[in-house]
Amino acid sequence: MPANDPEERLGVEVEIRIRRGNSVLLDRRTADVLRAIELTGSIMSSAKLLGLPYSRVWRILSA
Repeated sequence: MPANDPEERLGVEVEIRIRRGNSVLLDRRTADVLRAIELTGSIMSSAKLLGLPYSRVWRILSA
């Protein structure tokens, strides 16, 4: 395969968590929920967009 084939390119992925003590304040899941709320304007609509139950989205936000 050619060296510039997309299948052969190296990639880097980094996951960031913001913590205070033992508590995670922000992780990827929470960031995804917040982005969806910003996009849709509501928790209910963001839950539908993400394919999650409303109660789970609420738990993510209240954690």
